[in-house]
This record gives sequence, C-alpha cells and structure tokens, in this order.
Amino acid sequence: MNPGNSKSVLMLASVSSTVGETVTCRVDTLGYDFLSINLNLTSTAASSNKPTVLKVSHGATTTAASATDITALVGGTATSSTVGYVIPTANTNTTVPSVIKFNVDLRGKYRYLFLTTSVATTQTLTAWAELSRGEQAGTATLQGLMGLIAG
Repeated sequence: MNPGNSKSVLMLASVSSTVGETVTCRVDTLGYDFLSINLNLTSTAASSNKPTVLKVSHGATTTAASATDITALVGGTATSSTVGYVIPTANTNTTVPSVIKFNVDLRGKYRYLFLTTSVATTQTLTAWAELSRGEQAGTATLQGLMGLIAG
C-alpha cells in the first residue's frame, strides 16, 4: 500500500453521550477503496455498559436516515441474519484504550458511510477514519492536511 494514497478523517471529536442518546457521524469515501473506522469509548464502571447500538451503514446522500445498514457491521447481543457481530464487552480498565475498529471494503458501497452508536452509560466518544487505496497520489491538500512530511 502506498501511504501517500491515504487520508485521515476525524469523524467525531470527543463528544459526551448520555444513556440512550444516539450519536451518528459520517465520512465521505469518494475516491477510496478501503476504510478503517476507529471508535474510542471512555472506560465504564461495569463491563455490561457496552453500547446498545453500534453499526455502520452507507448511503448515496449525506443523510443517515436514508442509509442502509451493512449487515456484517451491525452489532447486537447475538449474531443473526440482521446482526453481523456481538458487541464487545465494555472496558472497565482506565489504563487500556477502549477502541473498536471497523474495516470496510468500499467497493460496491455508496459514497457516504455512517457510524451510529448509542451508549448504556455516559461516555465520551471519539471516532476517526483512515481512508486508503486512493485513486490519486495524496498531496497534503488531497489528504486534508495542514502539512505532509515524509522521510
């Protein structure tokens, strides 16, 4: 992989979410073939305080309401025909990062991807994405960077 053909995107900047609140963020994937989304959740007092909703969907517009779930990336309590994975147990150790990573092959997907979560307890959420396998070699401007340093 040519690292010059990648782009980092901050999807969600340290947002405090309360019990039952749904938080959705999006990333524009135009011109890229692969995406990794990283979701960091602050630790909780109990391992049962894992998200109640945790999924990735895709759509042709910037509106999440019209997006379609990507079944393999829809979390639940048990896998089924509508749930692709079991949501991991919440991290109660404050010294260990609580990051969940979604790897997405963008070929055949719509332009916009949405990460949606709803937490079981108040937590701070941060999400960032790394788009890769870009159609063009990445300049600082194409990558949305203030500067690009290589060595």
